[in-house]
Amino acid sequence: MKRDQIEEIVYMRGIAMLAVVLIHISVVGYRAVDITSSSYPIYMFMNRFFRFGTPTFIFITGLVMFYGYYYKQINGAFLKKFVKSRLLFIFVPYLVWALFYKVYRILAIPNLPYTTKEFWVAFFEKVLHGTSFYHFYFFIVLIQLYLIFPVLLYMAQKWKWFRYSLPLIGLVVQVGMYVSNYYWKWMPSSGSFFASFFLYFCLGAFIGIYFEQITTFLKKKYVVAMTLVMVIIGTLYVWNFHRLIEGLLQRSPLVIEFTFFIFASISAVTLLGITRYFVKEGPALLRKPLKQLGLFSFGIFLVHPLVINLLDYLLIWEGSRVFHVGTVLRFILTVAISYLLIYVTNRYVPFSSYIVGKYGKASRVVEVTKKPELKQSI
Repeated sequence: MKRDQIEEIVYMRGIAMLAVVLIHISVVGYRAVDITSSSYPIYMFMNRFFRFGTPTFIFITGLVMFYGYYYKQINGAFLKKFVKSRLLFIFVPYLVWALFYKVYRILAIPNLPYTTKEFWVAFFEKVLHGTSFYHFYFFIVLIQLYLIFPVLLYMAQKWKWFRYSLPLIGLVVQVGMYVSNYYWKWMPSSGSFFASFFLYFCLGAFIGIYFEQITTFLKKKYVVAMTLVMVIIGTLYVWNFHRLIEGLLQRSPLVIEFTFFIFASISAVTLLGITRYFVKEGPALLRKPLKQLGLFSFGIFLVHPLVINLLDYLLIWEGSRVFHVGTVLRFILTVAISYLLIYVTNRYVPFSSYIVGKYGKASRVVEVTKKPELKQSI
C-alpha cells in the first residue's frame, strides 16, 4: 500500500515550534510585570494559551509513526531499522545537548561545588529524568514513547477494539496519571513520564491509522468551527488558571488540568485542519519560512533555550515600553538565530545528524504490501 506524504505535518511542526518559543519568551514578562499592569493579561495569555505546542508535537509523533508503520510487519528487521532511524537520532543528540547544557551551567555558575564523580552522577541522573535543562523532559517522553511503540503497534494491528479505543485509552491513562500523582505524589518528575502526554500520542495514533477517512471530515466550515471552539476553551483554561493563581478558584486544580487536556487535544486536531488549507491557500510569503521552521523544529527545540538565555542578558530592558520592545526582539531573534544555527550545523558540520537530529521530508511516502487482515473501515 502506498500512503502519500502528509504535507500538513511540517507546517504543524512550524506552528508548534513558534508556540514553544513564545511561551519560553513570555515567561519573563508574565513573572516580571505587575499584575495590575495593562500588559499583564497579554503576557499571561501568551504564556498559558500557547502551551498547546508540546502536546501538538506529541500528537504529530503518534500520527506520523502510526501512519507510516501501521501496515508494516513487525519483525527483527523492522525493529532494527526502527531503533536506528528513530531512537538513534533522538537519543544521541539528547545526550550531546544534555552534556552541553550541563557544562554551560557550570561555566555560567563557576563556583558550583562539583567533583568529577559528582558531576557524572548528577549528569546521568538528570539525563534519566529529563531535568538537565527545562525543555529536556520532552526528549525523555519521546524516547519512552518510541520504546513502547512496537507493542502499541502490534496491539493496534491485532485487535480492532484496541485501535478504535486508542483516544479513550490515552485519556484514561493520562487522567489516571494526573489524579493518582495529585493525591499520592508517586512520580516527582511526572512531566518526564510518557503517561502525562499519552492522550495526545494516542489521538495522533488513531488519526494516523485512519488518516484518509478522518481527514475527509475536515471541511473548511468544520475547521472554522473547531478553531472557534479551540479559542473559547483555551481562553477558559487561561481564565481559570489566573483565578487559581489569585486564590479565587474554589475547585480542585485538577479541573484546570482536565480543561487543558481538552484544549490541547482540540488544538492539535484543529491545527491539522488549518494546515490542510494553509498548504493550498495560505500566503506564499508565509508558507516557505513556516515550512523551514518545521523541517528544523527538532534542532530548534534543542538549541532555543541557549539562545534565549544569552539574549536575556542583552534584551531584558527596564521600563515598560522598552521592556515590551525587548520581548518582541527576543522572540524574533530567538527564532532566527536558532534556525540559522541548526541550518548551518546540518549543512556544514560532519555527523550533524548525531548533534541536531536527522532532517528530511515531513512525512515520507510509505510503501508496503497491505495485509488483508489489516484492512480497515471506519
